[in-house]
Amino acid sequence: MDTVINRDVALARIEGDEELLNELFQLFLEELPGLVRGIRGALAQHDGKALQQAAHSLKGAAANLAADTVADLAKQMESMGRDGNLDDASATYAALEAEVDRLKEALVTLS
Repeated sequence: MDTVINRDVALARIEGDEELLNELFQLFLEELPGLVRGIRGALAQHDGKALQQAAHSLKGAAANLAADTVADLAKQMESMGRDGNLDDASATYAALEAEVDRLKEALVTLS
């Protein structure tokens, strides 16, 4: 199933607290530009360690909200940074950026 975010899973993780879920969505939306900027900057500098750290942060935040595709793409970027293999990073970043845009739209709709 091609879902951007699994709201039911995210809600279950916080024991059904709708208000808290909406707050988490808003917090994520506020933090998201900085997280993406960190990945983009690490790529521009060809800094594997910075890429690993920035992608790890995005991966965790997305996973907490059950935004699995963003989390998976961030995990791929994290591995690239850890391994120092940035050859395919531009393509993966483009896919991540597109999925982040979809996620932003979904979060605005859901909150």
